Amino acid sequence: MMRTSISLGLALVLAAGCKVYDPLYCDDGRPCPNLDRPFCDVNGEYPASDGIARTCIPDPENAPDASSPGGSPDASRVEADARQLSYPAPHVYWAFDQADVTGSILAARVGELSGELDGTPLEAGGPVEDALVFDGGADHVDFGDVLDDVIAGADRQFTISVWIRPASVSGENMILVKAGVLACSPSERNLQLDLLLADGVPSFRYWTPGNDNARFLLASTPLVLDVWQHLMVTYDGSVDVGAVERVRLYVDGVPQPLAVAGSLGDFPYDIQPTDAHLALGKIVGASSEPCGEEQLRASLDELAIWDSVLGPEHAVEVHARGASGQPLWPL
Repeated sequence: MMRTSISLGLALVLAAGCKVYDPLYCDDGRPCPNLDRPFCDVNGEYPASDGIARTCIPDPENAPDASSPGGSPDASRVEADARQLSYPAPHVYWAFDQADVTGSILAARVGELSGELDGTPLEAGGPVEDALVFDGGADHVDFGDVLDDVIAGADRQFTISVWIRPASVSGENMILVKAGVLACSPSERNLQLDLLLADGVPSFRYWTPGNDNARFLLASTPLVLDVWQHLMVTYDGSVDVGAVERVRLYVDGVPQPLAVAGSLGDFPYDIQPTDAHLALGKIVGASSEPCGEEQLRASLDELAIWDSVLGPEHAVEVHARGASGQPLWPL
């Protein structure tokens, strides 16, 4: 009975033709990669896959009972999460766990985008397993000149999500920034965007490269020192009615009022492609050296970037997952 069931299940997988989004999904023309989950759940279409991907599951006739002593509640929970998430797969996602680090290279869980660690140890105690710790100074992560295809150009839409525990609420604490120039030359400006804490208050800034156009947006309430909080910022470049209307910022799933703290040039305008490096903790120049005096004193966890605008309900859901110790995107 078991042999017949497996044969029928694998035939079903091949017929269904699933698209890979992570190791839980079966590939087109191949069986599911996990031998413990050899079947394709054609009845549970994954909502972010346009009805293509199906979840790989254990043998339906012999799946272990999660409530029994020999069951696997963790596997059952992850499978359920993969089917029930309302938001799409992120374009790139870093979990900041020890398993993601080889030497000084930090790998992404989703999206093939690695970073070079300089300082910034990983320690236990994040909302979801480990967290990345910045103690100021030159600590930073350099991802290179990436993601212009996500953030730059006309009508671009993107979302940034990260958990942060501030260790300082004074000065400018750079969280995520793409604004460095070649050799940190003050005469060159490759400014694009940064997400930071300005005296503890969440802030988002975006420019055109020569600083001809800029908008500095500031929330009204500072984060709490030494407490894990979730930040999500969305940017919709198709909105041309005002700088504030283009950006939304959420703290722990709650939308925050934004004010224009600084403004240069005319609006609307678009973030432009440059050779600036995407970095955490500090501005990093186009030749990979840290620039400027700004530094980050905080711990970070669960960083994700989408190439779309997530809604208020997604901000609530992403926060709820981290608050309950669940990864942003189950693998």
